[in-house]
Amino acid sequence: MPRRSEVKMLVDVLSAAPNEQLSRAKIGMALGWSIDKVDRVIQRACADSTQAISIGSGGVIRFRGSERGKDGSYNDVARVIERHWGPNQGFRDISVLNTARAGRRGLGVWTHPDLVMQAFPRRKRHRHDLRDLHAIEVEIYKGFDIRSVYQAHAQGRGADFSWVFFATAPSVNPPLDRILWAAEELGIGMVEFDRAAASTTYKLHLPAVRRDHWTEEEREGFRATVGPLDS
Repeated sequence: MPRRSEVKMLVDVLSAAPNEQLSRAKIGMALGWSIDKVDRVIQRACADSTQAISIGSGGVIRFRGSERGKDGSYNDVARVIERHWGPNQGFRDISVLNTARAGRRGLGVWTHPDLVMQAFPRRKRHRHDLRDLHAIEVEIYKGFDIRSVYQAHAQGRGADFSWVFFATAPSVNPPLDRILWAAEELGIGMVEFDRAAASTTYKLHLPAVRRDHWTEEEREGFRATVGPLDS
């Protein structure tokens, strides 16, 4: 049997940990490594975006590449949107809800966004407007391809805007420029990030286009699908 690489050993330890994260000291204890070796392997793992390993608040080492770790990634993206990315884009009074496991289930594929942002634009169109609803599909590492665009379009039915936030992918099929072409045709906003929790790695490729043609029934259907919203 082939010997596991040191990065794979690190991934395995983090995958088995509560919330898929550990301190450097606990990683060293689990693997019998010195802190210097832990740091070297972490550095290699963080340099490879496909490994989904990052350094979080307080120096904790986090793994976000498994199905179990997706909620952690969604929450990382939500925090960045609320505190950094959203205000930088001019959005106001922002709240982002993790809706991946909320609302109505069993409605079929491509009906349920991962996150929903409620926010006012830089300037409201009408004095008494409620906050806009933004349906957000979050794609972590290997999950991103052109289907993500069509998924965001479908699950944003009834929302004002639809977005895909995706982790940097070394290669995708078709290439990124064709994926962005499809997104532009459908009015889907596209935001790339290298590390979900690092606001400085977020890059806007395309702004989302407002979708004004929904009936009241479709708008209420979106709200029912994602669960209770503030406004």
